[in-house]
Formats: sequence, structure tokens, C-alpha cells
Amino acid sequence: MNLTELVGITGELDKTHTRHRLLLFAGKHEWAPEGIMDQAFAGLQLDAMAQGRLPKEQAFIDQYVKKSRTRLTGYINAGYLLKAERECAVSVSCLDGVDKQADWFRQQRKSIAGSPKFSQQQQQERSVLAQEESAKAGYMQHFQQVDTRYWDGVIADLATKAAPGRPEAAMYQRLLAWLSLAFYSMSNRCIGANANDQGRYFVDLYKKADPANSEAWYFSAILSARGGQPKAALGDLEKAAELGFDDDRRMRQQPEFRQMDLSPVRLRPSSKRRS
Repeated sequence: MNLTELVGITGELDKTHTRHRLLLFAGKHEWAPEGIMDQAFAGLQLDAMAQGRLPKEQAFIDQYVKKSRTRLTGYINAGYLLKAERECAVSVSCLDGVDKQADWFRQQRKSIAGSPKFSQQQQQERSVLAQEESAKAGYMQHFQQVDTRYWDGVIADLATKAAPGRPEAAMYQRLLAWLSLAFYSMSNRCIGANANDQGRYFVDLYKKADPANSEAWYFSAILSARGGQPKAALGDLEKAAELGFDDDRRMRQQPEFRQMDLSPVRLRPSSKRRS
């Protein structure tokens, strides 16, 4: 799943009585920040209260409402009405059937959604998401073609446009993250099928699209070892470790590395890995 798909699914669910919520954060394909995770887990607890699986704890409910109102005020004051409306939508979903304060958020959502500025921001977002979907459709046509020059141009262009401060930088950052995940999936599939030449092609693209991703370098190490290049494999593993790879058990159980001296690879504990 990616942002455009999740927004589309949420829009369809909004037309139903299905309890749901969408939490967005700026980042790659990785664990959400602590604040977002706290909000998600709070929602699960409130769901359990609504369903009678947990007793209602008014202090917990009031604390949730206080935090949500603080976020809402910040979004409104900053002029981020899309974020404000989504904050209300999440809190209505969390509090419905639990606490009457859901009605307050429902009224706030209605008021925000009736604002001309909200309509303008909503149209802008829809335009960006449509552009994003169109770009992904174009990329998909090239996945089965060996066209390194094409991908080099795409990745370089996206990296330039994703620079902070540039117009629509967030969209280009998401497209890079989407390519990273796509190249990860294709690399993983090729490595699992021992399609090593094709795997090298996708792994090299993976490293270009997401050079700070430790998994890309770990995959590269596997292919280097399969190709009889232990020195290159070791270098790739050291790079993966520098970027946060910390799964010592996985590395030592990897068949391609069992005959290698892995002592130069210094893994850092408690690193965050992502794919």
C-alpha cells in the first residue's frame, strides 16, 4: 500500500459505516514516529472500550481528547486545514460510542470542511495525487525492461525535485520511496529465484533510488558473494552495517556468508531497519 491507494480506500470507506481511520506521517517505508504510534495504539484501546472489551477509563479518554485538541489547534493556526479535518475524522472514529466529545470533533470537522480554504487545499491535494498516480503508471511500464539509462534519469530527476523547499517536494519523496519498495520487491524475488543477473540489475537500481537503505546493500552483498567476490560482499555488508543493519543472526545464517570472515562487520545494536 502507498499513500495514493490509502487515501482512495479511505475515501470509499468514508461512504460506509465501517469504523476506520487514516494516520499520515512524513517518512519512508518504515515504522511511524512515536507520536503517530501512540495515537494508533490509543485508537485500538478506545475501540476496545467502545466494544466493551475494556472498561471505559475517563482519564485516558480525556487525555486523548486533550492531545487531539492540541494538534487540531496547531493545524488550524498554521493554516493546514487538510490535516485539521483529518485530525477531527480520526478523533470522531476513535471516540464514537465511547465519549460524547466525539460530537465536538464532528462539528469541528463539518465547520472546517465548509471553508473555502479547505476546498482549495483539497483540490490541490487531489491534483498532486492524480499526478503521482500517473507517474507510477508510467514507471510500471518500464519495470520489465532493462533500461538503466531511463531509470538513472528518473531517479536523478526525482532526487532533485525531492529536495526540501522545492514545490511538491513531498510528492517526489513519496515517488522515490515507492520506487525503493518496488525495487526491493523485485530484488528480493530475483534473489529468491536465483535469477542473479536480473537481481543485480534491480539491486543496483535499489541502491540508486534509496542509497541510505541498509537492505539494498545487504542484497548487494548476497549477489557479490554468489558471484565469487567475497571482498566486494564484505564491503557491501560493512556499508549495510553503517546504514543500520543489525540482524547478526540473519547475516550469519545467510548461506552465501557462512564461509566468509565476518569479523570486520561491526553491527550497531538497536538500529532501525527498513525495507
